Amino acid sequence: MKPGWSLNASPDQMIGALGFYAARDAALKRAGIELQGEWKDVLNQAGSGKTYGVGSAFITWKGRVIPVKGTPTNPGRSSAHTASVAGEPPAPDTHQLGQSIAVVDMGDSTVRVGTNLRYGLALEYGVNVSGSRTGPHPGRNYVLQPRPHARPAAKAAQGGMTNAVRYTMGSAGRKTLG
Repeated sequence: MKPGWSLNASPDQMIGALGFYAARDAALKRAGIELQGEWKDVLNQAGSGKTYGVGSAFITWKGRVIPVKGTPTNPGRSSAHTASVAGEPPAPDTHQLGQSIAVVDMGDSTVRVGTNLRYGLALEYGVNVSGSRTGPHPGRNYVLQPRPHARPAAKAAQGGMTNAVRYTMGSAGRKTLG
């Protein structure tokens, strides 16, 4: 028999013992946090559309959108709001969408960043809802042009996410092998 050494371990067990799975999970978490931050920055950009006055709110009545002053049950906006235009990210008003962006799921070799607010999807891709007698805009179609926010954030965060993974995995390799 030749002199040498052997381990009674699979390649997966050896990689796990070296800490690369933990490093991979840390790298994915850092990349997710990078995307989360960029997404919140995109959602925090001011709009360049129409500006609505202080304390204004809107109601739909007989197919028309009517501005009204705030009331105790419908306080309206507390400050002026400049809306976004089609093709821009949605302008912040209540900041609920930006606050809802989170790293929501870490699976095996995956990370998910997203929101639980359904209108985020409608803003991203736009909507076209036919009006009806009982619908939100009776007798006409309601069209909201896309206000993309997730795709621009992913594009802007791509370099930072790559660097986060490289740094974390590189650090793990230097600690384990160096």
